[in-house]
Formats: sequence, C-alpha cells, structure tokens
Amino acid sequence: MLYLVVFQLHGNEPTHTGFYEVLENLGTAARVFDGAYLLDAGWTAYGVRERLLPHVKPNDRLIVTKMYAHDCAGKLPKDLKAFIERTITDWYAPQPVIHLPPDPDALP
Repeated sequence: MLYLVVFQLHGNEPTHTGFYEVLENLGTAARVFDGAYLLDAGWTAYGVRERLLPHVKPNDRLIVTKMYAHDCAGKLPKDLKAFIERTITDWYAPQPVIHLPPDPDALP
C-alpha cells in the first residue's frame, strides 16, 4: 500500500532520529519535500501511525493517508511520479459509490 505521510516535528532534528529510523524501516520511503514522504508499506494507515507515534512529541503533527490510483494530483519530479506509478495499481482504486433510487415504500 502507498501512503502519504506528512508531519511537522518541532524541536531540533537529533531529537527525532527514532521517527526517521522507524519511517525508513516500515517500507520503501521516498522524500517528497520537508515533512512529506511517500511510503510503500505492508501496514494499514493505522499501523503506520501506531509505529510512528512513540516518536512524535505532544506539539508535533502527523497525518498518514492511503493513496489511490487516479485519486491524487500534484506537481512532482519524474522520479517521484514513477515511484507512485510503480506502487499504486488499479487494484487499490476505491469502488464507485452507487446511488440507489429512493425506496417508494419507505416512510418519510
């Protein structure tokens, strides 16, 4: 699964070395820019979060979100686009929402 991991770590870099070590050990990580990584990992978003939380201080911020094919847009260098294309397949794409007509027998 491909995740976008976005974070804002307060304080100096050496106090967060465990965070970066865990991030790198969770799977294949590609730095997008400061505080944003693409992470190809076999965990759920919650699992990634749980492994990173022990290294996040109370004033830090963290978002882990799964990426889907055809559901993201941006401006990235070719190597990052290629990483995304190699990692996300149509199999991960969410299914369309089916809107059923209202049930004529349902009470208002």
